[in-house]
Amino acid sequence: MPSSMFGIYTAQRSLQLNQAAINLINNNIANINTPGYSKQRLELSQKVVMSTGSNIGSVAAQMGVGSMVDTVTRNRETYFDNYYRSESTTFNYYKELDSNISLIEDAANELDEGGISDAFVQFYDASHKLSMDPVDSVTRTNFVQKAMDLTQNFNNTANQLTSIQENLVGNSANPGSLDKSKLGLITSELNTKFDALIELNRVIGLSSAMGTAPNGLMDERDRLLDKIAEYVPIEVTEKANNNLSIAIGNYEILDGDTKHIEFGVEFNTESMGAGAEGSYDPTVITLTRIEDDVVVNDNANDLFDTGQIAGVLDSVSYDFDDPDKLTTNNIMAKLNKLAQEFAEAVNNIQTAGKYIVIEENRLSDPVNNPDEVPENIFVDENGDIADITASNLSVNGNIVKDVFKIATATSDNVLEKGDGSNALAIAQLRNEYNSDLENATFEDFLSSVVGKIGIESSSIKQSYEAQDSIMKNIKTKRESIMGVNLDEELTDLLKYQRAYEASAKVLNSVNKALETIINIV
Repeated sequence: MPSSMFGIYTAQRSLQLNQAAINLINNNIANINTPGYSKQRLELSQKVVMSTGSNIGSVAAQMGVGSMVDTVTRNRETYFDNYYRSESTTFNYYKELDSNISLIEDAANELDEGGISDAFVQFYDASHKLSMDPVDSVTRTNFVQKAMDLTQNFNNTANQLTSIQENLVGNSANPGSLDKSKLGLITSELNTKFDALIELNRVIGLSSAMGTAPNGLMDERDRLLDKIAEYVPIEVTEKANNNLSIAIGNYEILDGDTKHIEFGVEFNTESMGAGAEGSYDPTVITLTRIEDDVVVNDNANDLFDTGQIAGVLDSVSYDFDDPDKLTTNNIMAKLNKLAQEFAEAVNNIQTAGKYIVIEENRLSDPVNNPDEVPENIFVDENGDIADITASNLSVNGNIVKDVFKIATATSDNVLEKGDGSNALAIAQLRNEYNSDLENATFEDFLSSVVGKIGIESSSIKQSYEAQDSIMKNIKTKRESIMGVNLDEELTDLLKYQRAYEASAKVLNSVNKALETIINIV
């Protein structure tokens, strides 16, 4: 026969178990709004059966000692965690891309009405007026002003795009901008989060090895993994004692409490010509092996095909296979090409014409006097024409100082100062097609660029909104598993409260029985 105290022990254990369950429910309810908190539950099992002292097996198995708590577990499903992080990486790629594209689109608005497009119209109108009255200094000054307005619009748009790119990935002309750029800051934060993950792995592994359940620390680690997955695509592998290893592509970043790889950012020193196929990134991410401080990958950008980092990189890259892709450098390349071709076309007409030698009241004679060859109208910031870009396009300072240097005539009669045929040729550029600009006029090419920006921007926004919808559905399903449901908690609370009350009554009954026995004795 079991001891007379047997019933008291069982009832006491039941009281303790139900009290622990009520405390756990209380903790769940208290954390119902805590971000990343996973609902916890008791894992119970029957206590090992106590022998009754009988030799009959069926009788010997009738007496148990109640229930016991094996451990406290979290309501998590690894599948949904991995699924959520994978889709989160894609979502944050499009989120970053959409945010950056909005900035690029704002800058590109300067290409359309009120910007370069209007400046082209005004320049052509000024050219036409100059062709009709080439001897009037006011008309010439107006032409120069409109030329300067056009170059200023090119400069402003290019500077805006350059500023956007510098904020995203830095500018090699300003080395200090790299660490302050979004890519530099994200990379630094990524290293910090992996360092924090190492410490969490260490403590979690130690606690698990000692038989405790570090649920709070594991929740914190999962929150950290969720954040890391926003930046880069990660592969998580579970190890013994609740430890994890994290890999990106073929590179194991950390294993347990050991970190193998450190991320860095550098300006791309490879020449753009080497990347004439595919794409070219002005800034690259490097991977350094911590054990021996060796750079194992000096351009790991291909590892980041999705996530926020990929969104930053894809917002600025040159894409030679898809020149219409909406990036700062692709737009800049088109803008530079437009500035170069336009400057060349105008300069070719200018240098083939004749200007007014105001001191001698005649047209220049470059054939007999090489010193009277007209100067280029459009030059770069150094007065040259070989390296004209949208950012350095300017009007020749000598022509700004002397507007009669504009070659408005083509007549062989040096006394025919009223000849405006050369200025008319400049005005007629408006309707000429350029084979280097997709067989379009200058204005049509510009309109095409603006139109493609709108189409690409709309496509990216649609992808972002679609991924946002997917993320919301996944998040809802995930929360339904790991989140605290108040109705379920109240139901469990009532269940364990009733069990606690019943255990108390059992304890009271056993106590009274023992008192009766003692009093009889």
